[in-house]
Amino acid sequence: MKPNLSLTSERIRKIIESKGLTLERFGDLIGDTPISSVNNWLRGVSLPNKNRLLTIANIGNTSVDWIKWGTLEEYIASYLIDSGYELYIKDFPEIPYKVFKDIQEKYSDTFSLDKDYELLNPIIKFTIGGVTLNRIKFYIDSSKKTIKQISTETGINYTTLTNYYRGERNPRNTETWNILADYFHVPVSYLMGLDETNVELKNLNIGNNIKNIRKSKNMTQTDFAELMGLSRSYIGDLENNRSNPSIKTLEAIARALDVPIVALINDSSTDNIVEPYESLTAENILLKQENEELKYEVESLRKRLYEIQQVVNQGAEKMIPNLKDVSKRIKYIRKKLGMTMEQFGSHLSNSPKSTIATWESGRNIPSQKKLQLIAIVGETTTDWIKWGTLEEYITSYLIGIGYELYIKDFPEIPHKVFKDIQEKYSDTFSLDKDYELLDSIIKNIFTKYYSKEFEVTQIP
Repeated sequence: MKPNLSLTSERIRKIIESKGLTLERFGDLIGDTPISSVNNWLRGVSLPNKNRLLTIANIGNTSVDWIKWGTLEEYIASYLIDSGYELYIKDFPEIPYKVFKDIQEKYSDTFSLDKDYELLNPIIKFTIGGVTLNRIKFYIDSSKKTIKQISTETGINYTTLTNYYRGERNPRNTETWNILADYFHVPVSYLMGLDETNVELKNLNIGNNIKNIRKSKNMTQTDFAELMGLSRSYIGDLENNRSNPSIKTLEAIARALDVPIVALINDSSTDNIVEPYESLTAENILLKQENEELKYEVESLRKRLYEIQQVVNQGAEKMIPNLKDVSKRIKYIRKKLGMTMEQFGSHLSNSPKSTIATWESGRNIPSQKKLQLIAIVGETTTDWIKWGTLEEYITSYLIGIGYELYIKDFPEIPHKVFKDIQEKYSDTFSLDKDYELLDSIIKNIFTKYYSKEFEVTQIP
């Protein structure tokens, strides 16, 4: 993270003015620094070097960290924004202060809170999680029940629930968040502190819709599972809302049931506008004919709402590479090297031609050890073989967590996210490998673009 030079210049100016110094005298006190350098600092053109910062701090009876960052609270705000919480801070400007107060209460005996701010980075990151958990504490307190009672009624371990209440731990999976949100009758996103609106975004009844439409087609769960190529237990999980299907799965279900996808993503708030079932009244038929554009907008809105809720609710599933794309990259490496399949296999622990052919046809993916050998032979990385460039990985990751429709509408977004990461993190991460280390950064940066484009407008 780099200091804001315009703010740094203001703090240096305050020191000069508070001591009643001329620029010449100030420069003399800092090892005969020329007035041109002092002017550059005051105009926000450059930052003094470390030794000069120490001298300036001594002159101003302050710390180097104050000159660079301001107060600890200001540093916390800058750190959280740089870590991807910019939109969150914009929505909840009180958060840096809350984090500061928590740190002040718990760590003032351990750390000097007026210098060496960067030592507090992991604590700031931990504390921001604790701040969002205040809503769990609030709802437990509001329930007028003991933690033990709630533990018994929800099935969440008493000690674990106590840790949530104290803000010492986050729930580690979506199932726990869902249990607590259902128990307190609030949206998951609101309970997590990601949303200020205590209104459930998703009241889409997807499981019930699948079940009702399946039954209307005179299909048993077993029949439907066979038609879909899925297990009956998974169909049961979908119909009982124990599992959140991806948009791709929903589209496949809609095709199998011969209904539009909006019939599955249906809520009660817009049924008078879009009737997804065949039993349409004359009035609804007329309305549908006259409002095809509105129908499309409503369907798109429902899909977007589902995308939002799905991302909030789902656990981080490990992405699976596209075998067809992997096969093309392996074939590209072999062809670039001018090798036959036999020659290529001889460089990969004598892998037989049939194995190479299997990889290049996209039927399976090499083991991790073989991927590493292919990367060495091809002078590339295993991540490139599996995912392509970082920008291609970003696209796959965003689609994998439920934003396929959004990326389809705004195909430039992965490139924007990539450019942001390249600017801010190229000194911290190697951007040609270990892509998965960037997952949380991708999600945080993407959020600001998603929020700019997605605005829920009231339907007249």
